[in-house]
Amino acid sequence: MAAEKRDLKQSYLSGDSELLPFTKWPWPIEDYQAVIDAREAVAVPRQLLVAELAAQNAHLPNSKGTLLQIAKLGSARTFTVTTGHQVCLVGGPMFTLYKIATTIALAQSLKERYPEYEFVPILWMATEDHDWEEVNHFYPSFAEKRTYSGKFKGPVGRHVLEPAIQDVLQAPVAPWVQAFYQPGRTMGEAFRGMMHHLFGAQGLVIVDADRWSFKAAFSPIMAAELQMKGIAAPARATTEQLESLGFKPQILPRAINLFYVGDGDRSLIDYVEGHYQLKGQEKRWTEAEILAELAESPEHFSPNVALRPVYQETLLPNVATVGGWAEVSYWLQLKAGFEHLGVPFPPLIPRMHATLVTKNQANELDQLGLPLSAMAEPLHMINDRYLQQHWDESPLVSAIADVHAAYERLAELVATIDPTQATGVKAEQAKSANALESLPKKLKKALRNRNPQPYQQIATLKNSIEPENASQQRVLNFTAFDNVNPLTLVEVLIAQAKNAKSDAQWITLP
Repeated sequence: MAAEKRDLKQSYLSGDSELLPFTKWPWPIEDYQAVIDAREAVAVPRQLLVAELAAQNAHLPNSKGTLLQIAKLGSARTFTVTTGHQVCLVGGPMFTLYKIATTIALAQSLKERYPEYEFVPILWMATEDHDWEEVNHFYPSFAEKRTYSGKFKGPVGRHVLEPAIQDVLQAPVAPWVQAFYQPGRTMGEAFRGMMHHLFGAQGLVIVDADRWSFKAAFSPIMAAELQMKGIAAPARATTEQLESLGFKPQILPRAINLFYVGDGDRSLIDYVEGHYQLKGQEKRWTEAEILAELAESPEHFSPNVALRPVYQETLLPNVATVGGWAEVSYWLQLKAGFEHLGVPFPPLIPRMHATLVTKNQANELDQLGLPLSAMAEPLHMINDRYLQQHWDESPLVSAIADVHAAYERLAELVATIDPTQATGVKAEQAKSANALESLPKKLKKALRNRNPQPYQQIATLKNSIEPENASQQRVLNFTAFDNVNPLTLVEVLIAQAKNAKSDAQWITLP
């Protein structure tokens, strides 16, 4: 019999003991010293990391502070806190910024708790991803989706922006954003520049791992993956264990968790009848041939979603990985694979979840007597919440109860004289019950119709903050909040992430 479905988020946040074998580090983490000690015991290619990241980031405006952060990585007493994200157009939905803010806030907090160490916040750009339909658009409002019509092929980070990019960057996209998204630049370069502008002064270092030098350092693990001695078997076993506990798997690990890029598409690598071949293509290798190409041109190979976390943790001295619940879910499928490959498995930190409201919206809600969090409810529930503040329903409820009680007393009295007539009384009670049941709803509607203005105001606020069936953090881009300086917005988000007390936060913008 299939296991009863369980909610991973609730299980993780509650510290469910059945999840501990898949996490290594319990939530919440009280003692990062143990994490630091475990990470310190496993070497990473620090000098390569410093040299490559310095080269990647040196050209950025105001890069002095970033280069100092990168230089710290040469020390064995410096560690990273990392989040990863696709190179979405203009940053994509707000939760991109929430992931980065959580990462920076945690790095700052760790420095305060363990001043003898350094902690560098890292944004790992998923430049090798090829799901272009997930990255080629953004929403400056709930009602408007802007889509870039450029033609993508292969890793999205390598895509060179076409003149069509200018068609989607009119207001409210600011000129400074437009300056990064210029024709001739790659998606990766544009995304890096924009995120550096927003978060560089907060110490963020941005990594593009689609590099020959990084792939060469990772090639031993990619070789094991090609020989099917890598992450697949332990990850599949873990996935089955999680399913047996009722947790839905987020990813399905393959026999070979690598793509082949070469100079074109990013194509799956299959092993069929003693040969390696690209899914749906004629290109084939023997084992010796594909291992030789890996040794000579490691940049031709690209980790998929199951192997990318291993790539990250192989390169970085990481003590925490920040992600959304989908990411936490699939990382839990991978711990045994990490152990099999001898790569440290990091603590998994849920990112902040937030909804933003403007000062004017907050003031309107305050005048209506509604908390900010009410906007998460369906509109009919918000209306009822407001109505309850202005109309006491209890007398009506009591009167309806009195009617039912009177019918009961009448039926009892009639039954003492003629039981057959009591049945008729019961039937009349049933008829009236239907009418009485709908009466509160009708009266609420009448009261709303008598004074429609506040309910219209509530509907407008609901639609502007978080419409039905739309999550603000998963839809709106930061350009939707163009009345707030983006650097001020970043400071607000980091402060909120650092002091967060709950999973869902409501933030009033300055």
